[in-house]
Amino acid sequence: MDHKTRELEELYMTLSPVEDDYEDRLREAASLFRPFGEALYDFMRERGHTGAPGDEKAAGRFLRDRFRSRGMEADPRCRQWISHTRPFGRENAYSVCFAFGLNTEETEDFFRRVMLQRAFDCHTVNEAVYRFCIRTGRGWNEAKEILARVPKPEKGGRIPEGDKLYTGAILNEIDRSPDPESLVAYLTDRIGDFSYRGVTASDSVVSLWEMIRRR
Repeated sequence: MDHKTRELEELYMTLSPVEDDYEDRLREAASLFRPFGEALYDFMRERGHTGAPGDEKAAGRFLRDRFRSRGMEADPRCRQWISHTRPFGRENAYSVCFAFGLNTEETEDFFRRVMLQRAFDCHTVNEAVYRFCIRTGRGWNEAKEILARVPKPEKGGRIPEGDKLYTGAILNEIDRSPDPESLVAYLTDRIGDFSYRGVTASDSVVSLWEMIRRR
């Protein structure tokens, strides 16, 4: 964990809106966040990049070489990524993780430190497949081949009243899938459950409402 990330986590744990200096400390926390491009540059530097922080051409060459080494095609705009202030899309983020050959823990660290997001939202088919491939050492192109074998879920499905598929259950199934065939069979069989999200959050809201209603 880098120094800034540690500072943020320590500050977050001690923030309380009831304190007199809450707003000042909140501004302090915001000031610790690095722009996306700076965080991405630091990640690249940790993995061998020697170009200057603002050298887009050098950054682009470094990224294209990493993509090429994994048989992947780099986004033509990758040279501009280190000048971005906001994170690029999650698909680009996963492509970078595959290009650098990151494992599961390193991918989670990349999302936390560079994207300021959580990795592996496995209630989406793409990210479920990415987790399986990263966990088993498969590449980006094989991930895309697996995805082509899985039907597309409908969008905007409603959370069912009865049997629900929780993200934890998906993770357990992915992490014990021995091969692509078993993963494709599982995803195809449960594809209807990938049309909705937020099951745990929804259940928490319902439980909270029931507690309030009984008072």
